[in-house]
Amino acid sequence: MAEICPRCGGLDPGCPICDAPPRRSPDLLEMVAEERRLAGMGAGIPMALYWPVPEGTRVTQVFGANPSWYPTSKGHNGVDFGTLVDTPCDAMKHGKVVVARNDGKVGYGRHVRIEHDDGISIYGHLHVIKCAVGDIVEAGQLIGLTGGATDDPGSGWSTGPHLHAEYRLTDIPNPVPGGYVYNAIDILPLLTTGVIGNWEVLGIDQSAWNGIWDYSIGHRKLYQYAWIRLGYGDGWKDGRCDQYRQDAIADDVPYGGYWYNKVGQDKEKHAVGFNQVAREYPFQLGLREDYEYTTLGAVDTLNWIVAYDTRLKALLNGLCRTAPYSNVGFWNSKVAPNNYFTDEQWVAHWTTARLPLMPNGWVFEEGCDWQHSADGNGLAKLYGMVSDGDYDIDLDRHYGTVDQFNIRNNTHILPLGEEPEPPIPPGGQHFEMKVIATERLRVRKAPNTSAEIVGYLYNGNIVELKDVEGTDAWMMIKSGEFAGRWTCIKQGVSKWIKPV
Repeated sequence: MAEICPRCGGLDPGCPICDAPPRRSPDLLEMVAEERRLAGMGAGIPMALYWPVPEGTRVTQVFGANPSWYPTSKGHNGVDFGTLVDTPCDAMKHGKVVVARNDGKVGYGRHVRIEHDDGISIYGHLHVIKCAVGDIVEAGQLIGLTGGATDDPGSGWSTGPHLHAEYRLTDIPNPVPGGYVYNAIDILPLLTTGVIGNWEVLGIDQSAWNGIWDYSIGHRKLYQYAWIRLGYGDGWKDGRCDQYRQDAIADDVPYGGYWYNKVGQDKEKHAVGFNQVAREYPFQLGLREDYEYTTLGAVDTLNWIVAYDTRLKALLNGLCRTAPYSNVGFWNSKVAPNNYFTDEQWVAHWTTARLPLMPNGWVFEEGCDWQHSADGNGLAKLYGMVSDGDYDIDLDRHYGTVDQFNIRNNTHILPLGEEPEPPIPPGGQHFEMKVIATERLRVRKAPNTSAEIVGYLYNGNIVELKDVEGTDAWMMIKSGEFAGRWTCIKQGVSKWIKPV
């Protein structure tokens, strides 16, 4: 069977299989950027578009194909992805829905158009539309289900199930380099997952309403770190934070603490309480200032936050990093415009999107955390709630790799699903081994083939071994008549049974 390219479906000329160009074609990017510069529009282009369908979906018609079918545009203006009907279709970029048409009277049939800062994306031949005109959507957010079936009158001009995905630039001369009208560009070199869908580091955040918790249930399987609410308001300590912290330390869960601030109350009590409770137990991930509540106007809210943050940092005296937590609604509407917080942030944006919606002035970059799921997910028991708690759990994503997280926080988390090596007992690692060799195994005084032979092991013998020496797997015998002597375990000659 011929191998199919998972990127381009074997149709587009350059990858190792089908000679398709690189995912981000330097030539295309440079051409468009140069065109923009010549037109006095800067060099910005849609450097990353996110897969509208599952990554690797087969391409059935590439950009620019079949010019005889599309004489006006000199070729196919988009990319067709061969999909089953009702495959999820996601937005390729953040923007505003300007068309969500169900009338099926145009070539695209049921389709969605999203307006972006530099262009418009089009999603044609949908079976179901999951958004409405005026909606603000994020890159990766579900906007519809694919269609294109020939027996569906809303499919438009379609020869079979697929998604037509298209991107048109709106601020460069028409046509764009390459000759295609409507400013359409080839999206294939721009498709990427980036941080999207590749979250190496996941976390949870907890407060008293999460009930009795067992970290061993979900730690390392579903998440690698935790944020624990230490208190709120004018010095009120969370009733379960001590137990959570003790258990996190015992289960080797890296954690940090956060304080739910009530802007307008006594900021000195807030700062003193946060500092005191934080110092009760050792932590690794720093502290977060939670801003979701205020009784003040926007300017006074900002002044309160700045004064409180300044005071908290003075009390901590370099103990750890601090950073803000908030959400778009609060920060943009309740806090006066500012650029006070420029370090890593923790943002709440509960959504099916693959990237968060950031408050004004905040940038989602390496080091940031995103609370992407909360009320209504019903996952608390799966993650570790044993009893007396809410059925939901706040789930976090960390922007960064496992290695970046460990360097930043001086931790030793592992990729999800990996367990740490068992501790080596005093005297080295011990094993039981059953010899299955048809020939006897030599036992020597030292771990090398020139050492004196002092005896033999035979098929069926069970021997307890310890310590490994060299690349040839020389192992010291732990007990019995050959205790302290060495044997070399060859591939296919012996078999491990179990660690002792």
